[in-house]
Amino acid sequence: ADECPGRCQCSGEVDPHRKGGSCSAISRDPLVVSGVGLEDKRDPRGAWCYVPRGACSDQEFSVLFPSMTLSYKVCTFSR
Repeated sequence: ADECPGRCQCSGEVDPHRKGGSCSAISRDPLVVSGVGLEDKRDPRGAWCYVPRGACSDQEFSVLFPSMTLSYKVCTFSR
């Protein structure tokens, strides 16, 4: 049983690199700057965004910003 898609949604919060506020496949690599050369710097796992802790079944803590949780599944729900 999957969680309700209504609860699993982007928090709108961005990290210090200005990433993760909405679904995007931008690489989480800190050397990749938001808005610059996005085409060749994509996350191999696809689109992701930061989510409220506990909202998504696939949440994981950011390696770079351990206080933030992110999800890939949130970006697969049709809105």
